[in-house]
Amino acid sequence: MTEAPSLTLGAAAIFVAIAAITAWAASRRAWLAPAAVVVTAPFAWYHAIGPTDVTVSKAAFVGAAIGIALRLSRSAELRTRALAALKSHRALVPLAAFAVWAALSAAWSVSPPDSARDALKWIWYAGAYALTVVSLEEPADAMRVLTAMFAMAAVTGFDGLWQSVTSPPAGFVAPNGEVVGRIAATLEGPNQFGAYLETVIAPLVAVLAFVRLSWGAALAGGLLLGLLASDLLLTYSRGALLACTAALIFIAITAAVVRGRIAGTTKQALAIAFVSGLVVVVPVAATSIGASGWQHEFTAVGGGAAPSEQRRVQLWTCAFEVFARRPFVGVGAAGFADAKQECGATLAGQEHFNANEWYLETAADLGVVGISLLAAFIAALLYAWRDARLWSSAVAIGAFATVVAFVLHGFVDDVLTYPKASLSFFVVAALLPSRAWDFRGRASGGDPRRPS
Repeated sequence: MTEAPSLTLGAAAIFVAIAAITAWAASRRAWLAPAAVVVTAPFAWYHAIGPTDVTVSKAAFVGAAIGIALRLSRSAELRTRALAALKSHRALVPLAAFAVWAALSAAWSVSPPDSARDALKWIWYAGAYALTVVSLEEPADAMRVLTAMFAMAAVTGFDGLWQSVTSPPAGFVAPNGEVVGRIAATLEGPNQFGAYLETVIAPLVAVLAFVRLSWGAALAGGLLLGLLASDLLLTYSRGALLACTAALIFIAITAAVVRGRIAGTTKQALAIAFVSGLVVVVPVAATSIGASGWQHEFTAVGGGAAPSEQRRVQLWTCAFEVFARRPFVGVGAAGFADAKQECGATLAGQEHFNANEWYLETAADLGVVGISLLAAFIAALLYAWRDARLWSSAVAIGAFATVVAFVLHGFVDDVLTYPKASLSFFVVAALLPSRAWDFRGRASGGDPRRPS
């Protein structure tokens, strides 16, 4: 994370202005609340106040929450609909419970300040999910939120491509000794940028595949897809690349299975999108990725002898050992960074880093309770495949593909540590259709505002 300077009066005034503008916009148009979250997610501009980092995205989230609260306070009908929508999303319960458990873990954590900070982050994630759920007041709102995310992804993508031309901020050493640059755009690192890209690419492809677009929109979408795909290759994040590939395979299979059930794009528009994407990817790949880069792209994750691969194995082994020592409650949220000291000299030191594995890190930090709540949250999202509305909505198909990508990526990275990489994921996940369940396990109704 970028080192945060102290919060000055001028910076505070700007943050307050961001929150105020967002609150006003969200109170006028509810969908602008989650749109503000995804627009500001890949940026930060850190300033510290006590142990907490104040950022642009946090100011926007606070403003969005205030705006929606003001909007709901003016209408009993909107409050009723919002409550029904929240009840229909089963995933919100384990997600909120996970945030609460993370907060409670500060009581026994090896580092209470880190646990408190991590708990606040998960409260933020749960808030973004809930905020999105209550902000979709009509079916078209979901597409508007995605459009806002696509627009900001274009900005972030151009920044990443510019880094590859000028000076990539990260790199890896190939077996032949060549140093290969890796881009990160506005995010914390290449793997985090890869996770952000997989959040955007899957819904974008679903829109191109299942929505009837004008030729101009297809051209713009194809160029954006080419830009983001090029960035994904230049991150050299194999976890993100493989996860995104799996999401695209899911969309392709879905296109074959549900053909004719939803209004699809014209063949001409799809061809325009495909060709325009290649126009970007082919020259970027040909000029920016050498033999060492391609070799790295297609090396199996976790199967190599490179230092980064060996480091991952050490971290995964350590996370399991930490979990085995305190299996029920763990060492506290974000505690692995300190507990790794117990795993020998190779992992000792003051550096704070995660286990590069979402599930093992969660088990080490929050024990059986935490990993069970996380599994319940993921299961609730994936259960959307049983809902017929999923297969009739381009937005929902794209959202489900994003969930698939993130679940798979979690086996080789823990990108949830970084809000800039994962905050958009919780907004996109909230676009999935969901139904409330009664105590007998039967569907008790749905959310009539789900995207189509």
